[in-house]
Amino acid sequence: MSFASRCCGILLLLLLACSKSEPSNTIEEIELVDGALTRRFLSPSTFKSETSVPSMLNFSFQYPGMATRNWRDAPRADEIRGQIMLGRGQGRTEWLVANAASKIDTTKPGRLYRDGTSEGFEIYRDMLNEKTLKPESALYVFRDEDGHLVGVNDLGSWSVNYVAWTKIDLDMEIRYHIAKPLGNDFVTINRAVKKFVRSLIKQQAERDIPGGSNFYDKVATMSDTLVLKISNNSRVELDGQKMASTAEVAQALGKIVRDRPDAVVSIEADKSAHYEAIGMAIYGSTRAGFSGERLRVTVGGKPLLNGGDNEAS
Repeated sequence: MSFASRCCGILLLLLLACSKSEPSNTIEEIELVDGALTRRFLSPSTFKSETSVPSMLNFSFQYPGMATRNWRDAPRADEIRGQIMLGRGQGRTEWLVANAASKIDTTKPGRLYRDGTSEGFEIYRDMLNEKTLKPESALYVFRDEDGHLVGVNDLGSWSVNYVAWTKIDLDMEIRYHIAKPLGNDFVTINRAVKKFVRSLIKQQAERDIPGGSNFYDKVATMSDTLVLKISNNSRVELDGQKMASTAEVAQALGKIVRDRPDAVVSIEADKSAHYEAIGMAIYGSTRAGFSGERLRVTVGGKPLLNGGDNEAS
């Protein structure tokens, strides 16, 4: 094969690879349908969400940073993965509690029964060991701020995840897996998961700027925005606080995101010449868990889609 032929072959492979890559920072609208029920969601392309059935949407994100993860990737120890499901009526946790026995029945080893309370949770148990007749799993139940029952199942030491079920609306339920290294603060974790899921639900007040076609034109309006202002090449400002390093930016945002897990970071620079401060803000935000849909960058009022794509102003 000649040198020219080899070069053409390499170029063709590169073009094919580029054609298969997905553009970063794009929004996909996903519709879930279950009979007469229809709900729409806005998902960033970096999320890699997918519907295994028409009425279910898979999701995955890092906790507590809340950065979206690719659902198809292998699970990690700092991750929450789950599904959004449509369906009216009683949720799984409500059904389990309503049908649980008031006490243990060793003749029915698979029957769920109530076993008192502990640290604010109603405790239910089942799956009795055939030899010892002792329960091998526990269900922790509590009522969240929305008034919904939440059930978190611990299947035992062999399982690497807790599994939680709760309604998020009259016609929607979520199931999510909590990696055990994340701990058992189920109330706080459930609050964060619900905020995350609600951030995906398409609202009526959706921004659509005429004439626009980039990522920012079709992102649902979000009120909880953290603005990082850049007016020189050595400082990044957040609510009057001036930061001079990537570590300072990450630390400041990390403190905020614990209480505001659905927040979005907007980096706003006056000029592209302030590239060092822009890079500082981007890297600091990424360290704090902001990426994809939750990280926006503008230079001179114009959106910057990728690090080097913005034209100098």
